[in-house]
Amino acid sequence: MKHHLSIGLRVTSIALQLAYVKSYTHYLTVVELGYCFYLTALSYSINAFILVPADFYQQARFIDYYKAPFPLRSVLSLNQRLLLVAAGFTLLIGTPIWLAGKIHPFDLLLIFSLAVSLYLSTSIRNYLNNRGHNLFTGWMLFVEAFLKVGSFFLFLSVGMSHVNAFVLSTVAAFSIEFLCLALLFYRRVPCTTTPATHFDFASMLKMSSMVSFSSLCNWVQLQGYRVVYVWFGLVEVAGLYAAVSNLGTLGMNACSTVFSQMLLPKVYSSKGEYIFEYLKYAVLLCGTVVLGYFALGKILLYVLTKKEFEPYANLMVFGILVEAGNLLIGAVSTYFTIRQRALHLVSANIVGLVAAALGFSICLMRSPHNLYWLGFVLAFSQTVVCATLFFKAKRDFSSEVVHV
Repeated sequence: MKHHLSIGLRVTSIALQLAYVKSYTHYLTVVELGYCFYLTALSYSINAFILVPADFYQQARFIDYYKAPFPLRSVLSLNQRLLLVAAGFTLLIGTPIWLAGKIHPFDLLLIFSLAVSLYLSTSIRNYLNNRGHNLFTGWMLFVEAFLKVGSFFLFLSVGMSHVNAFVLSTVAAFSIEFLCLALLFYRRVPCTTTPATHFDFASMLKMSSMVSFSSLCNWVQLQGYRVVYVWFGLVEVAGLYAAVSNLGTLGMNACSTVFSQMLLPKVYSSKGEYIFEYLKYAVLLCGTVVLGYFALGKILLYVLTKKEFEPYANLMVFGILVEAGNLLIGAVSTYFTIRQRALHLVSANIVGLVAAALGFSICLMRSPHNLYWLGFVLAFSQTVVCATLFFKAKRDFSSEVVHV
């Protein structure tokens, strides 16, 4: 019964996420959408370079604490230093962009708040879900989606600008979700203040450096266009592509979140051995979502967005394919992190970055307003990364079996 309720909550959260799309696409112009996605791309650079690799490092070590007392003091100390590094990175990268006139000063605070709130809520939710609290984490996904919609309208009602309302509604949702998750953690997870030697900051920097490089390559590969196109004065192109493809991305991401919350704990608990079963089911899920687009995609676009977006409905497919790639890449990254072989991620992401960079260059020189070429470049680069990682994981797993 609890399992079915958990799945039901996650499915309901998908509907609320779609309501959020309906809300912001209704109120924001294409230019405002372009700037919003530009800010979220800059924000995610902090996650990609610092916070996501650190979370991979921590989640791999949390495996030993699903049934043992949680080393709270060590983890808090580690994360305090981590967030200071993230703040320094924000200032280091953001200040020159601000001085160049490509961002407003208040936006620096927005992008940092968005990055940190996303990291905190996602990290603690993943740990609690892997520990067995999947029903509560299902409720939190539902609450998160509800808060995005509610806070967006609340901020608009008090006269906040559309762009700030969009970003702050997401920050508010992640922050409140984190507080709720932290309360459950406090009540249900036994903790110890005894220092844990393998939660060392220097060790984390060393182990996550390769994941950082790979994650940053992935960010440039998939979100770099949002920054470059804005800097080249193509805000409307970036906004239109992101708005329509994001509907496909959101649908795939919502399904991926439900899927990974259900099955990713098996990858951790098996210490990576479940990875190919996971990938098999993930590919089936991706195919199902693509079929769902052909059946319902244009109807959803008509219901959820503006009439001016209807001629570009096929861009949704690119959003689905790119996010499907993220699901597969994230799973294989987890596998290599658990096995402490993150070096395998580097070459695959370099290949994907080169493919994307060449593709973007051709797009900007030949046809900067062609939305479909942009989508093709993103989808192709993801395919290259996925194929490379799959063969590396297959070879790594086979060599492990031979040695055993």
